[in-house]
Amino acid sequence: MKKVVHLSSAHGPFDTRIFYKQCCTLATRGYDVTLVVPCGLDEEVDGVRIKGVLKRRTRLQRIMRTPWDIWRAARKMDAKIYHFHDPELIPVGFLLKLAKKIVVYDVHENLPEQVMVKSYIRYKVVRRVIARLAAILESLAGLAFDGFSVAAPSIHRRFPPDKTVLVRNFVRLQFVDSVQARERGDRDKFVVIYPGCLGEARGIRNLIESMSHLHGAAELWLMGRWQGNDFREKCENTNGWAHTKYFGEKMLGEVISLIKSADAGAHIPFSVPNYSDGLAVKGFEFMACSLPFVTTDEPGKRKTFGDCALFADAQDPADIALKISRLMEDGELGIGLGRRGRSHVEREFSWERESETLIGLYDRLMPDDRSTLVGGNTVI
Repeated sequence: MKKVVHLSSAHGPFDTRIFYKQCCTLATRGYDVTLVVPCGLDEEVDGVRIKGVLKRRTRLQRIMRTPWDIWRAARKMDAKIYHFHDPELIPVGFLLKLAKKIVVYDVHENLPEQVMVKSYIRYKVVRRVIARLAAILESLAGLAFDGFSVAAPSIHRRFPPDKTVLVRNFVRLQFVDSVQARERGDRDKFVVIYPGCLGEARGIRNLIESMSHLHGAAELWLMGRWQGNDFREKCENTNGWAHTKYFGEKMLGEVISLIKSADAGAHIPFSVPNYSDGLAVKGFEFMACSLPFVTTDEPGKRKTFGDCALFADAQDPADIALKISRLMEDGELGIGLGRRGRSHVEREFSWERESETLIGLYDRLMPDDRSTLVGGNTVI
């Protein structure tokens, strides 16, 4: 059996892209899959073995110490492919190459641009220096590693074209359709939902503040991990917090269940390069659930979501509220947007179709031990 190890230092064991899409898909296609992540347990879920390493308490400890925890676990596994998901694991990738392993770097975001919007790096000049060093490190990775799986076209251009495939964060329709909507009870308010990272650049504070412009007619459901306690406190001190419910961090099935019971979705990140490709997984999840949603008004998102969403200025809570109120007042508009979104996912944006690109990359890297049941082999 073809043994594959996925490595992550910054994600939990049930990350949507890593576990539910890539690892579970590989397991169903005949691969022996292990996922090494910071968590407290070793277990097997849906055919994927999860190997836990110590979960460090601070960001600095995660960056400086967790990669070596991951390395110590990984070197004990005699796998054919090591597929890692975080830039701080690039040194681990170099060590695996020295051990003559096949190494794949899964690039979720444009790292240099991501660094430039990190608010916890206080000084802009420091961000520029770190961004430049990150670009150099990834250039070396481009020379050393065997393959790259990237989440967006803008990232694809930064790596060697003959080694790189575009594997977008589309939705596993079979999984979405297996989940039942959560009961809402006697709620009579219009429910807007956002699942995901709760940070400043994601527009979360403005989204919360938009609720105050709706005067209690709508309620915002949030779930996910806060960027930090300071940011959470700022959000809780906004006028819109009185109309906001925080559910904590949820497994994907619970997220989909809550999406199906909401009236509209919202995803309004600021217009910065790292979020401008228009390939937000939140949007695709809303579409798969036939849910209308409001998103940032920018070219990339209009291109992808043009006829199944409304578009708002992410910097303006009043404009966000205005678009939500349109959905509240015009039920037929929301139904039409939701139906078109579902249709687009079925035709273009399903993980069932996109996963063939990942399988194709693996087949190319292991030509003498090809996967079975492969329906395609697309390499970009």
